[in-house]
Amino acid sequence: MTLGTLQESVNAIQSAQGQLMSELNLLKDRVSSNADTLLGISTKQESFARNFDKVDGEIYDINCKMEKMEQGMANNTYMINSLYERLFVLECYSRGFNLRFYKVPEQTGEDCIVTLGKIIFPNFLMENFILMVSLMIVSCSDNSPWYDIIFCFIGIIYFAILYLLFRY
Repeated sequence: MTLGTLQESVNAIQSAQGQLMSELNLLKDRVSSNADTLLGISTKQESFARNFDKVDGEIYDINCKMEKMEQGMANNTYMINSLYERLFVLECYSRGFNLRFYKVPEQTGEDCIVTLGKIIFPNFLMENFILMVSLMIVSCSDNSPWYDIIFCFIGIIYFAILYLLFRY
């Protein structure tokens, strides 16, 4: 080996060493950049953990409040149902009392509309019967045309028949 080849080998080693140093510096910069990134990620992870704990506590508080609200709603539902039942009992009592007051016999399974019809309809017919009689009397004394008198007379007969049919 000669001095020239040795010199060339040293130069090649130095250039390879320089290239390795530059690659090492580049690697060092990348490691530093990755360390900074990891530090940022670590900071964000800690912040996330704190925020998660805070949100978890708030969710627990909300769940507690929801349970209290559900209990309150259940109590209110129970109260409303009991008040509704009490109102229903009072209405039934009031209706029964009113039926007794007007001397209407109360029966189980009766049809209210038919019962009311038996009470109200004859009174309605009687009032209209009296009105028709009074109109006929006024028409006869007023020298009204003959067709007014006949109309009133027919109305009286009509209401008398209806009253006789529906009074029971």
